[in-house]
Amino acid sequence: LFYRAYEVHANVEPTAIDCKRISFPTWQEWKGRGLILLRSSLIGVGLGILPGTGATAATFVSYSSAKRLSKNGENFGKGEPDGLVAAESSNNAVAGGAMVPTLALGIPGEPVMALMLATLTLHGITPGVRLMADNPDIVYSTFLSLILANLLIIPTAIITVRGFGKLIKFPTAILLGIIVVCSLLGVYLPRSNMFDVWMALLIGVIAFLMRFADFPVAPFLIGYVLSAQLEYRLGQAVIYKGDMPLTEYLFSAPVALVLFAVSACLLLAPMLRPLWAGRRK
Repeated sequence: LFYRAYEVHANVEPTAIDCKRISFPTWQEWKGRGLILLRSSLIGVGLGILPGTGATAATFVSYSSAKRLSKNGENFGKGEPDGLVAAESSNNAVAGGAMVPTLALGIPGEPVMALMLATLTLHGITPGVRLMADNPDIVYSTFLSLILANLLIIPTAIITVRGFGKLIKFPTAILLGIIVVCSLLGVYLPRSNMFDVWMALLIGVIAFLMRFADFPVAPFLIGYVLSAQLEYRLGQAVIYKGDMPLTEYLFSAPVALVLFAVSACLLLAPMLRPLWAGRRK
């Protein structure tokens, strides 16, 4: 919103969007994007299974991964379809992944799953390892509902797209004002704390300055979303290790070694890629 206000002040004309009907992509537009779709969907399912991550982290992880690996990575942020495929496929896949810990272990993977868990409990159904054996009708009806919901998105979009096309043609000042009010209400209501509102505004200013300086915001947001999980897991490791040195404990399991190696490769790859490109030239 800060950036859009800056564009208005700087008289930067936004690109007009003629949104009157659904336009499905052709086969040529889909060609070569199947791998991005599959990879992003798997990222969404994987992060959906992890409790506390949610769609935000999955969307940005998939988007960053696609930007790094796509041959059209330099066009991301300018309407590149690869970015849209990556973000939306992982976003949709999170719901299915989040059902795994919710139904199998009784651990909600995201706020929506927590609401679903509470609903099942109110009806006397205990999610967990016995759910599939004791209430198979609930499990299969849940899966069927998820499939139908994804299919019904298409006719719903066809019906509502004209209305959204008119919505984005609202005067900019009115549209931005409505978004500001809704955003700050969404920040304030969970804890009824004004500190959260001021923090949201501060983060908005920081993100605006980062975007203004062409500094990527997505890694910053991913770090914010996942930092609580990282801190919690490190705390667990410190408790479990006992008197053993932390580094020795963390590298004592083969699975942990593999995961650390993969993490190191993912972290170092963006820094090493320009060096490899320079050597090839």
